[in-house]
Amino acid sequence: PQRIASLPSLRPIDQAPSAECPVDFDVRVSGLARELCTVSVDSTWKVCDVKRAIELAVAVPSKEQRLIFGTTELIDSKCLKAYSLPEAGVVDLTVVRVAPDRDLWLTRVQRNALNLRYAPSSLQADRDLVRIAVQRKPQALRFAADELRADSEFVALVVEQSWTALRYISSDLQGDRALVSSALLQDGRALEYAAPELRADRGIVAMAVQQDWAAYQYAAPVLQDDVGIVALAVGHGMPHSRVPASLQCHRAVLAALFVRDGRSLRLAAEELRDDWDLVAAAVMQSGQALKHASANLRADRELVRLALQQDGRALEHVAPELRGDREIVALAVQHPAQALNDIVNGAVCQDGVIAVATASCSALQFAAENLRSDRDLVLHAVERNGRALQYAAAALRGDRDVVATAVRQNWAALRSASQELRGDRELICEALRQDGRAIRYATEALQQELAPPAAATNLSRASQGRR
Repeated sequence: PQRIASLPSLRPIDQAPSAECPVDFDVRVSGLARELCTVSVDSTWKVCDVKRAIELAVAVPSKEQRLIFGTTELIDSKCLKAYSLPEAGVVDLTVVRVAPDRDLWLTRVQRNALNLRYAPSSLQADRDLVRIAVQRKPQALRFAADELRADSEFVALVVEQSWTALRYISSDLQGDRALVSSALLQDGRALEYAAPELRADRGIVAMAVQQDWAAYQYAAPVLQDDVGIVALAVGHGMPHSRVPASLQCHRAVLAALFVRDGRSLRLAAEELRDDWDLVAAAVMQSGQALKHASANLRADRELVRLALQQDGRALEHVAPELRGDREIVALAVQHPAQALNDIVNGAVCQDGVIAVATASCSALQFAAENLRSDRDLVLHAVERNGRALQYAAAALRGDRDVVATAVRQNWAALRSASQELRGDRELICEALRQDGRAIRYATEALQQELAPPAAATNLSRASQGRR
């Protein structure tokens, strides 16, 4: 190319710059072992021009050169002024000679990282080439040169990119606590590739199982029988069935299990079901765990309150004397089970019948008989779940304010209203605004009046069929 004619003169190291060619600055080029030459350059030059000048000076082909300024590799297509080079004095660059077919292998590795396996040994020791391969597939590290897999600085970089690279590094570095910790923070399963002494290190194993309980299987046998480690793994999701038989009934292990899955209280021995702290941990996770508590604790007022705050339907498992306690029942009706409400509110109507779950839809169902006649208590219940009206005393199912409150919350509550109120035009219209299926619970007179002609005929036929 014509650009060659504009290249400056090249001179030995000890020769002064030529006065015939004005330049911006001098570049002193060194190899890894010694200084090679000095080149006078212009800031408008591209890096490839500098390489060609070096090629003329020291006979190193430009394609085999990598120019480094500090820690930055200079890119062929960029101008020198694109880099923060000193404006005065001599600029020091380092030239590193690479294999002549490096670009070819770079392309191959970019296409398939595992092609590193077939690269020349010199390129398997090329930090940048290996790093590119490992970025694409961490398992490519196994084909890197031994010296790279034992280089702590290089390994730290690739492990930061992917914890799975830990598998392919040198055995010495697999025992490096900081390096292994870095991998574990990404995924606890990295413990599998840690050195044996780290897999027997309580702190390292604890870090691993907190990231992923599955790391427990890679811990040293002595730690797989450690109560603290097992409890930590269980608390982070390990199934109780995976716990060593000798520890399955251990209090600390069960406590960790109950915090995560309260209903597992059923797995506890009889004496542990009477342990206030253990049962409290279970019912705070799932109110329904109260079912598996001892009779003594199901009559414990404070524990019962904890359960009802999680799920009002736990009132079903409360001792009879507390089911007649107004304060306890009021707490229960204030905390309906959300999942069940979703089922009830999404119920479908088939042949005039609301299809709902067989489970209780309100804690009111389990209240003592006298409390089902308590107007204020029933109002609280139907404000939260209109279908709780079905468990109210008959007198309250004929109370217009109570029924209106229930219907506003859930149109299907109309089904439990007294016959008289099912003929109340305003109540029926309120229910119909929510769902047209509510017409099925209106009296025949209102059905004929409010339903469209075709629907009214069908309703009349359905009514006669039921008779």
